[in-house]
Amino acid sequence: MEKDQPIRAITRALSILKTINRLDSPTLTEISRATDLPYPTTFRIVQTLISEGMIEQEPFRKRYRATEQVKALSFGFQEDDQLLKAASGPMQDFTAQYLWPVTLSVRVGNRMMIKHSTHQLTSQTFTNYHPGYTLPLLESASGRAHMAFCSDEERDTVLDGFKTRATERSAMSLELMTGSDLLTQIQSQGYAEYARTQHNATPGRTSAFAVPVIESGALRACITLVFFNKAHSMEDAVGRYLAPLQSLASTIGANVEAE
Repeated sequence: MEKDQPIRAITRALSILKTINRLDSPTLTEISRATDLPYPTTFRIVQTLISEGMIEQEPFRKRYRATEQVKALSFGFQEDDQLLKAASGPMQDFTAQYLWPVTLSVRVGNRMMIKHSTHQLTSQTFTNYHPGYTLPLLESASGRAHMAFCSDEERDTVLDGFKTRATERSAMSLELMTGSDLLTQIQSQGYAEYARTQHNATPGRTSAFAVPVIESGALRACITLVFFNKAHSMEDAVGRYLAPLQSLASTIGANVEAE
């Protein structure tokens, strides 16, 4: 193969992804026709994109749409991101006042991706979490907050996706999410907590709780406060910082609407 010859599989995958973005939830047949690819080839590529979290099948319909994961492809281009503009100043002010770091996260496929963090602004952290760092959706405070406050349609789609490719570990978290009143409890109290977080850079050494950022009545992101286990119990941390964190989320939501 010549050095300047494109790799056909990648070209086809990008063509399918562009088509799904352009069309309104196309079927496999519609994708195949629009890209002029054989149906079996289209099927294999679509399944690969699903496994990578780039697209998802709509619940109850054999139609496909892009997920938040596609935003990761342009993650370096943040200069015009209204959410970041609205959040960075208030987040910095929060950490300056309360010392603990906060992160702004959004769902990207089956993970929560950090868009902005103030870990670098305080000594009260073990690790500087930079934009692009991800946490498991079902096993993080931000992920549980997202699942509690997102739309019913999004929640059903995400949970259906987990059910089709659940591992032993994710199956336990999925059961907690669907077989208990956890989501109702989070919605009622207004925040989600995760004690002794295991799936970060310092497993078991920090805990966190998260609240939703609401813009025009819809979930836009989640704000998470991270603290040392030895510094606060979860009850103490929530009692001290929940109201300020909710105020921060409200400020960010209002700033986004004003942009």
